[in-house]
Amino acid sequence: MSEGGGLEPALPSRGRALKFILRLAWEERRYLAGVVATLLASNVLLMSWCVFVWAPLMEQMKLPLSDHLGRDVRLVLGYVQRWGFLEGRGDLWAIATLGLVLGAGVVLFKFGFAICVAEVMWGGVRRVRDRICVKLLGHPLGYFTRSRSGEHLSRLSNDVDRCREGLEFTFNDLVQHPVHFLFALVVCFRIDARFTALLLVAFPPLVWILGRLGRRIRRSSRRGLESLADLSDLLQQTLTGMRVVKAFGAEERQRESLAGANRTAYRQQMKISVARAWSTATLDFLCYPLGSVLLAVMLGVAVARMGVSPGDLGLLALLIGQHLYQPLRALAKAYNSMENALPGVQRTVQMLEESVTMSEAPDAVALDGLRGEVEFRGVSFSYGEGPTLTGVDLRVPAGRRVAVVGPSGAGKTTLLDLIPRFHDATAGTVLVDGHDVRRVRLASLRERIGVVPQETYLFHDTLRSNIRMGKPDATEGEVARAVEAARLTEVVSRLPQGLDTEVGERGSRLSGGERKRVAIARALLRDPAILILDEATSDLDAASEAAVHEALRALMRGRTTFVIAHRLSTVREADEIVVLDAGRIVERGRHADLVARGGLYTRLHELQA
Repeated sequence: MSEGGGLEPALPSRGRALKFILRLAWEERRYLAGVVATLLASNVLLMSWCVFVWAPLMEQMKLPLSDHLGRDVRLVLGYVQRWGFLEGRGDLWAIATLGLVLGAGVVLFKFGFAICVAEVMWGGVRRVRDRICVKLLGHPLGYFTRSRSGEHLSRLSNDVDRCREGLEFTFNDLVQHPVHFLFALVVCFRIDARFTALLLVAFPPLVWILGRLGRRIRRSSRRGLESLADLSDLLQQTLTGMRVVKAFGAEERQRESLAGANRTAYRQQMKISVARAWSTATLDFLCYPLGSVLLAVMLGVAVARMGVSPGDLGLLALLIGQHLYQPLRALAKAYNSMENALPGVQRTVQMLEESVTMSEAPDAVALDGLRGEVEFRGVSFSYGEGPTLTGVDLRVPAGRRVAVVGPSGAGKTTLLDLIPRFHDATAGTVLVDGHDVRRVRLASLRERIGVVPQETYLFHDTLRSNIRMGKPDATEGEVARAVEAARLTEVVSRLPQGLDTEVGERGSRLSGGERKRVAIARALLRDPAILILDEATSDLDAASEAAVHEALRALMRGRTTFVIAHRLSTVREADEIVVLDAGRIVERGRHADLVARGGLYTRLHELQA
């Protein structure tokens, strides 16, 4: 979904999804050579085992071979019998020894093949997850207000798992079985070319049926992934909003909603299972009852009309049953599994190809130092549903304290979000120290801006780690000074492991005022030149508000500060108050002047008085 709230683009084609899988595999090409080498070696040894172990056994059972096949077998057995420990022993010793050597080689190379495929598969999954995380972190803030977090989680889990399946099926099945089939086919042609050519007539109808069955599975799989994403999103919302659910006694409603989403997901998964079961049953019928009858007829024709020798016939029956039909059946099942995986791959490609509307300019500069002067020149902004800001002009000298007030929805938070480039203005320019923020490297811009948001989010980690979000490489001394300045010393002393105490999900072990002071400590730690306080004292009791105000005074000293507040009592000390209404600046001035002016600020003041 675009930042502007546009419609989600259509899913990429199957061809693009398959190319994506192949590109992922190519990126792990250091292991692809191992995949190819072990696959070829194992099939050469396996076919050698079939011919040079089974064919002489046919002769031992008095089933004569054709002249050319018998000549090949005797040549190989003669070579084996020249091995020192086999001299003077019979053919059975040579056959058994050759079978053990070739069998051990097959097992060894198949093991190597499995390891190389695993490296390609899991390496590809790691790359996809990394790219999705990079893509998500590169989107502007507006993207996340218009998309569902549960959808993103579903894509990181369910859809990426489909990419894993795609890589696995590509090499374990869609490459391995055709190679196996082709090697067996070459051996069959070597034994009897006419009979093998007749055998190939049966394959085109099977391929056509396979394609028809695969389309049904693909459609069902796409709907199944969408239903899983809906369930994941609803579950994530329920867990995040559990306090609200409990407070309003909405457990039964949420249970019904979750049960409904779960039923939908169940039905879609059952449709996939039915489609796959029908496909498997059809293929089993074609390969076994029908295939066996056709094979028996063809073998009869081979004996009666083509003069195929009994030994060759037995070897052909073995190769067809074990090394032509079995790989073909496995390939058909893998094709169906691939059709099930492709919708997830398509959704992953769709996500990775979404345009990131915020990026650094090629000539972006790094700010070595930041004084803190901020200017808005003719700034307008829209989320796509109408203007949120219109023609804002405002210059704030370094070190000044500016309060931004106005009714709900006036655009206060949106205006200040333009400074650290959480969004980009749709018109006009935002400048910091005279530099257009769009031509400044994001890291150098944001590392000197501190934000204390209205809702403080703490990660399920230690208090120390949460404070160090502001500066990951901060020393213990810097952390201690930030804790003291944020008036957190007493809080830390009460925690069982001090700064190493885990704060719980979203900081649940701390009170609202304590969480707010953690946010202040974060901001202090990075020593910002520009400070943005978004309702920093909202929803606090009197004691907590007093403690937070004390911490904020230390934080604001000597810094350019923007304060968003609904309670006008908190902005009296501002050097300037900017009043926004419907995305426009309607008044500016100090508190006393604005109260006396009789405008919007006066009305807001009277309402709160």
